[in-house]
Amino acid sequence: MKRFWVALCLTFSLFTLVGATGWLGPLTPVSVADDLDQKKQQEEEKARQAQEAIEQAHAQMEGIDAQLGQVYVDLQKVNAQIPIAADELAAAEAQVAMAQREEAQVTARLASAETELENLGDEIKKAEKQEADSKVSIARLVRRTYRGEGVQSATELVLTGTKAAELSDLSNAAETVARLETRTLQQAQNDISENRSRKERQAALTKSIQDLQVQAQQATAQSQAARDQQEQNLKKLQDLQRETQTLGEKLKQSREEFAKAEAANQKDLAASNQKLKELDAAIRKRQEAEREAARKRGQVYVGDSGPDRGTVGGNSVWGTPIKGPMRVTSPWGYRIHPVTGSRRLHAGVDLSSPLGQQQFAVRDGMVVESYYDPGCGNMVTIDVGIFAGHRWMTRQCHLSARFVSFGQRVKRGQLIGLTGSTGRVTGPHVHFEIIRDGVSVNPMPYISN
Repeated sequence: MKRFWVALCLTFSLFTLVGATGWLGPLTPVSVADDLDQKKQQEEEKARQAQEAIEQAHAQMEGIDAQLGQVYVDLQKVNAQIPIAADELAAAEAQVAMAQREEAQVTARLASAETELENLGDEIKKAEKQEADSKVSIARLVRRTYRGEGVQSATELVLTGTKAAELSDLSNAAETVARLETRTLQQAQNDISENRSRKERQAALTKSIQDLQVQAQQATAQSQAARDQQEQNLKKLQDLQRETQTLGEKLKQSREEFAKAEAANQKDLAASNQKLKELDAAIRKRQEAEREAARKRGQVYVGDSGPDRGTVGGNSVWGTPIKGPMRVTSPWGYRIHPVTGSRRLHAGVDLSSPLGQQQFAVRDGMVVESYYDPGCGNMVTIDVGIFAGHRWMTRQCHLSARFVSFGQRVKRGQLIGLTGSTGRVTGPHVHFEIIRDGVSVNPMPYISN
C-alpha cells in the first residue's frame, strides 16, 4: 500500500512538471476542459433546425401566396361572370313570359275559331232543316194541286212568306204558292251552300290557328328550357364563388398558421444566435487566456499559427472559388462602396469573373445559407467546420444561379453556383468571404497558392 501511494505522488508530480514546463508542446485552445465547443455545436444545430423550419415556412407561404393569387384571379372572373349570367337569366325569363303570352293569345283565338266553327255547323243544320221542311211543303202543295184542292188555309201562305198584296192580282193562287215554295227552297239551299263554304274556310282557319298553337307551345317549351339552363349556369357560378371564397379563407388561415410558426422559429433562431454570440465571446475569452498563458511560457499559440495550409493530393486544403487565375478587382478591407458611396468594410474580396462562370466550394462543409439577400443577392454560405482552434465559414455572393440548398453537404471543388450580378452591385464578379469565429478575415492568404 505504501508503494502505491509513493507511485501516485510521483505520477502527480510528473504531470505537474510537464504542465508547468510545456514538455508536451504548445498549449492548444482545446486543452481547457470545458464544454463550450460542444455547447456551441448544439446551439448551431438548433439554429440550423430553426433556419430550416423558417425556410420551409417561407416555401409553404410562397406556395400559398401563389395559390391565393390564383384564387383571387379565379374569384374575379367568377364575380365578373355572375352579373352577366343573372342578366341572361332575366332575359330568358322575359322570353318565357312573352312566349306564354303569345301561346295564351293563340289559344284564345283557337277557342274563338272553334266556337265559330260550331255555330256555322248549327246554322247549316238549321238551313238543312228549313230545306227539308220546304221540300215537304212543296210536295204537299203539288199533291193538293193535282187533286184540285188548291190552297186551303192562310197558314200555308204564311209559311211560304206570301203577302196578301202579291195574291190579289194572281189568277191562280195554287201557282203563286208553288212559286213561293220554290223560292223558299232555293233560299235554303243557297244558305246551306254558303254556310258550308264558310265552314270550310273556318275549318282551314282553325287548322292554321291549331298549327300556331303547336308552334307557340314549342316556343314556350324552348324558352323554358333555355331559362332552366341559364338558371343552372347562374347556380354553378354562385356555387363556384362560394367554393372559391371558402378556399381563399382556408388558404389565408393556413398562411397565418405558417406565419405564426415562422415567427416562433424566428424567435428561436434569434435566441440561438444570441446564445452563439455569447458562446463565441466565451470561446474568444478562453482563447485570449490561453494565448496569454502561451505567451508567458514563450510558446506559440496554435490559433495564431496562420492559415491551415495542409495538403490534399499535393494541393492546398483550401481550394479556389473559380478555376484559373484569380485577379483581384477589389481587395478585402475598408473602401468607398461603389453603389452607396459610403466608406465601409469590404468583408470579402472581389475577383474578376464573367457572367455565368462556374463557382465552387473551397472546402468540405455544410450549406447553412442559400437564399436571396437584397445586398448580397443570391448567396451561399458554407460552414467548413472547426480547425486550428477556430470556427470557419465561407460565403459567395451575387450569384446568377445557386445549385445547393440549405443543410446540404458539399465537397471541396463541388459546383455551387454561377457568377452573376444580383444584389447591390455594378456588374458580374466573384465576391468571396472567409469568416473566422464570426468575423470576416482577408481570404487571399488562404486561397492564394
